[in-house]
Amino acid sequence: MGKEASITRDDWKYLAFRIAQTVALVNGVELFTKSSLAEKFRDIKMFLYREKEIYEEEDLRALDDLRGNLVKLLAGCSFVMSGDLVLFSIGKFCDFYLSPLFM
Repeated sequence: MGKEASITRDDWKYLAFRIAQTVALVNGVELFTKSSLAEKFRDIKMFLYREKEIYEEEDLRALDDLRGNLVKLLAGCSFVMSGDLVLFSIGKFCDFYLSPLFM
């Protein structure tokens, strides 16, 4: 049959990087390197540096928590299309949740 679909450690690194970077940016903090993200988001460092070939459910909990944090950050935000751009407003137009990592 065909090749089994699986998530590689490169995929996990990509997901961790993008989610963490988005959480930081929504909080007004620009982090553009994996070392700066690993310093701020210590729980996902193992994904950023591809420390394992296979991650256990317990490992994935940290990444899922960060994903949940991002969902809270974006809850209630309004999104508007402007050409090819997706714009969103935060602050008084959002039910904005500031991550405790940035307080």
